[in-house]
Amino acid sequence: MKVIITEWALQSYIDLSTTRTFTDAQYWNTIRPDVKLLKTFPAPTKFQLNQFWSPATIMGQTIADGFKMKWDGMGTGNRNELRLPVALLNGTAYLCEAYQKTNDRQETRALTRFEGQIENIVLGKWIKRGEL
Repeated sequence: MKVIITEWALQSYIDLSTTRTFTDAQYWNTIRPDVKLLKTFPAPTKFQLNQFWSPATIMGQTIADGFKMKWDGMGTGNRNELRLPVALLNGTAYLCEAYQKTNDRQETRALTRFEGQIENIVLGKWIKRGEL
């Protein structure tokens, strides 16, 4: 599967790394290798673990074509919950705006933005910043 890095994903990576939501070691040893697994999706069994991969939902409603990767215990104090929304469209994975989950209301806002990002991808209103 093709894995596309959007402007939203790149900017959120910069923002989250600046605020130390995850360490450099966590990025290189955990996050990046996990994201690279999308290239062979759905083959790795890790995608069958709900603690790592699940459909994106807002108040019980599933977002069409929306999923999220999840990591807990990130950052120097191992207290951060990191989420990376992924849109799966036409055999391509689009990495969208990652965020630190702090509470349910904040996550609802982040996933509402994600829903809009999926719509923008479908409409061709997005910026490609890279590919894995």
